[in-house]
Amino acid sequence: MDQVIAFFVLNVKMLKKDKLKMIWSLTMPAFFLIINCDKVVEMTDMRFGWTYIIISSYIYGIGIHSLTEKEAGTLKTAFSISGKAYTFFFANLFTQIVYSFVCLFLFNLVSTILYGFSFFYMNLYSVLYLILFIPIAFFCYNITLIRNVHVNSLSVFVNIVFIMLFLSIGVNRTLDKFNPFIYFSNLLFLSQVKEIIQYIIISVILIGGGLYSIFHFNPLPTERR
Repeated sequence: MDQVIAFFVLNVKMLKKDKLKMIWSLTMPAFFLIINCDKVVEMTDMRFGWTYIIISSYIYGIGIHSLTEKEAGTLKTAFSISGKAYTFFFANLFTQIVYSFVCLFLFNLVSTILYGFSFFYMNLYSVLYLILFIPIAFFCYNITLIRNVHVNSLSVFVNIVFIMLFLSIGVNRTLDKFNPFIYFSNLLFLSQVKEIIQYIIISVILIGGGLYSIFHFNPLPTERR
């Protein structure tokens, strides 16, 4: 536990130096909110912004971040001390949960001012999403298994795909069926037993894949092995 806390403290210090990350995390959902302001009727319409903030935090803060630190060669010493791959992952997960909560808090505050929705219930719903999306955090760690691709190139590619999926929400109903943003943003509305079982199965698969990447993670940069 002490090792997880140590990694967490280190991550927080890094986040403090990277203020642009929080600005970017809030800019896209805010932009989406502005261009679709005429479609915002209920509090749950904020779910797309919540989904973007949380998933982007998990992708970049867990997957891309871990691969970046690996390529930079900064994990060799840390892993030689702790010797446990899961401590690094759970420290990153804890960091991104806290970071996402802060971003969600600010996003909900602005939404409350603009639309008059209940600030309490918006935070309650967004925290539920934060919990429901944890399996995605595990799955994002599979990014660390990618080899022979520079992390900057991978980050640009992921960024393009991520933004395209987000901005294409509601543009075409046929495309929406294949947009993972739609599925995950609607998790709050799961009511049928079939839907809940489907979510559980998907979660088990995502967590299982994540556990594989956690215990097969090599902290040594590929080009230096």
